[in-house]
Amino acid sequence: MYKLIWSRALASQMAEAVYETLAATLEPADAPKDAQARASVTTLVQKGFRAVYVDADADDDDGAAGGAVGSLAVGDLLPLRSVDPEQHFTKPPPRYNEGSLVSKMEELGVGRPSTYASVMRTLQEREYVRKEAKALAPEVRGQLVTSLLTQRLEKYVQVEFTAALEEDLDKISRGDLDHLAFLERWWAAYHKEIGALDGDDHQEVREAVAESLAHIIFAPPNTTATDGGGAGGEGGGATAAAGEAEAAAAVAAARKCGRCGEGTLQLKFSSYGPFLGCSCYPDCGFTRQILPDTMNALAAADDARKQLKVLGSDPQSGHEVSLRKGPYGHYLQLGGSAELDSQSDAPALPDTKKLKVAELKAELENRKLPSDGKKADLIARLHAAPDLARRMPQRRASVPPGVALADLTLPMALRLLSLPLPMGAHPDGSGEITLKNGRFGPYLELVRAANGEPAPPVVSVSVSLPKAVSIFDVELPQAAELLDRKRERDIARGKAKA
Repeated sequence: MYKLIWSRALASQMAEAVYETLAATLEPADAPKDAQARASVTTLVQKGFRAVYVDADADDDDGAAGGAVGSLAVGDLLPLRSVDPEQHFTKPPPRYNEGSLVSKMEELGVGRPSTYASVMRTLQEREYVRKEAKALAPEVRGQLVTSLLTQRLEKYVQVEFTAALEEDLDKISRGDLDHLAFLERWWAAYHKEIGALDGDDHQEVREAVAESLAHIIFAPPNTTATDGGGAGGEGGGATAAAGEAEAAAAVAAARKCGRCGEGTLQLKFSSYGPFLGCSCYPDCGFTRQILPDTMNALAAADDARKQLKVLGSDPQSGHEVSLRKGPYGHYLQLGGSAELDSQSDAPALPDTKKLKVAELKAELENRKLPSDGKKADLIARLHAAPDLARRMPQRRASVPPGVALADLTLPMALRLLSLPLPMGAHPDGSGEITLKNGRFGPYLELVRAANGEPAPPVVSVSVSLPKAVSIFDVELPQAAELLDRKRERDIARGKAKA
C-alpha cells in the first residue's frame, strides 16, 4: 500500500508519457479508390510518469500486430489471403436523461438552477415524456403539443427566444431593465400573434399536425415507422425513395376507415385526450385510440396478453370467465373473448360509458339496430350487438390479496364475480348479511331496514374476514358468528348503532 501511494504521488509530479502512432493504409493495386483498409500501431517513445507508475490495465505494446505494421514501407505489395465482410450500423445518439438534459439547457442558456427540477417534473406529470430506465422518451401527447406549437407559435418555442427571455428577466432582477416597459413590449407582440390564431380553421390545424406525425398516429398495428434511410453507395437514394414511398402508402392505407371504407381517419380531441375518428361522422361513428408508439406500452400490452388465462364458462349465462392483468393488478372478468383480446390488432371496443347519446345511436344505426330509447337502453342494446356480445365484459372483480393466482379455479372465480353476495337473513332476524370485497379485502355486512319498512337500508355492523376464514368457504352460520362478535365489541366500546 505504501509503495502504491508513493508511486502515485511521484507520478503526479512527472511529465506525460510520449507516444508515436504509425498508420498504414492498404488499397487494391488495380483500383486504389474502390476500397481501403486502415491499421495503426502506437509505440511508447518516452516513459515519463510511467517510469514509476503503470496502470494495471494499461497496454503500451501492440505486440505482433504492431511489429507487422511497423515493418511495412510505402509501395509494398501484400498478398490477399481472405475477405471477411462485416456489416455495421450507425447507432442514433442516446436519449437525454435528466442530468444530460439539464446540462444541455445550461449550455443553451435556457432555464435556471431553481427551475430545472420543476421542468423535469412538469414534463413527466403532463405525460409529455416518460422514463425508460433513466432515459427520457417522448410520448405521443408531447409530440402532438410540440408539432402544434412549432407550426403556429414557432417563435415562442425556439431556444434562442427562451434564452433571450431568461436574459431579460435577469436584467430586471438586477435593475438594469424596467419591468413595466418589458411587459408592455412583450405582451403587445404576444397578444397580436395569439389573436391572429382566432381565425384559424381548427380542422386545418389538426390536419397539419396529423400530417407531420402521420408515421406515428396512423401507423398500422405491428409495424414500425420507416426512417427512410437507404443503403450507402450507388442506388442508395433510390432505395431511400422507395422506402419513403412504401411508408407513405402504408400510412395512407391505415388512414382508411375500417368500418365504412369511405372516410379517412382524422385526428380529433376530446376531454379524454386525442383520438382518431372517421371523417364521415355522424354517418360513421368509428373511433380508435392513437396506437402506442413506445416499447414500454407495447411491452405492457404484450405482458397483459401473456397473463390472460381462461378459467372456463359461466354455467348460467355461458359467458367466458378469464383471469387478466390490468394497471392495478390482476382481476377476473365475466364476458369478453380471450381469443380476440389477445390479438394486438383486434378492433377496439366502444367505450359506452364515455359515448354520448348521439354517438350511441350512431353505433347502433351502423349495425342496423334500433336506436330509440334512453341511454341505459342504448348501452344494453349495443352490448348485445352480434359483433360485440361475445367481446363486451359483463362484470369484473379484483382478486383479493393472499389468493394464489395459480390455484384460482372456475368456482372460486364465479364466487368472486358474484360479489356482493347476499348470504341470507341473520338467525336472530336483525337484518340481511352480505359478503363483499372492498379496498382492504373481503368483509361481511349486516344490513337492516329502518323500522322494518321498505326504507333505505341501514348498515348495522360490518367486519373484515379474518385471515383464517376464506372468502370462498364462509357460510351463513360462520358469518353470523363473526358479526355477533364484532357487534359485542362495538357495544363494549360504545360504538354500536341503534
